[in-house]
Amino acid sequence: QWKDNLRLRKINVAHTNGGKITDRSIANLCNIVRHFSTSLTHVNLSYVPLDGRSESDLGAALGTLKNIEVLVLRGCKISHKGFKDILHVFSIVPSLLNTLDLEHNNLTHAAVAAICGVIEGENCSLTSLNVGYNLI
Repeated sequence: QWKDNLRLRKINVAHTNGGKITDRSIANLCNIVRHFSTSLTHVNLSYVPLDGRSESDLGAALGTLKNIEVLVLRGCKISHKGFKDILHVFSIVPSLLNTLDLEHNNLTHAAVAAICGVIEGENCSLTSLNVGYNLI
């Protein structure tokens, strides 16, 4: 159990050693994100491999973040289909997200078009976007 007075601001779960991340690990991570949804400002999940279901679960959890400023999902194997779920992070009004790093994923032109649609909206305050080394 978490102490009520704990205000977690950053999660850094960069996973580069190639070990196995289980579905249970992703579920626990989503629970942590939801629990600290009002205090988290930075989330880095670099190289945590995501599949269809975990992309959807993570997208729903990220959509609860009220003060997210930096989101790093570098090398997570995110597909265009799964990326639609992750776009929920922009549904927070007002969005404070200013940095989005999606380098080294499986995103296509369709995902970039979806990002452009969000960036053009009034709710977007994004100042840094990295989509390098994708399938675009």
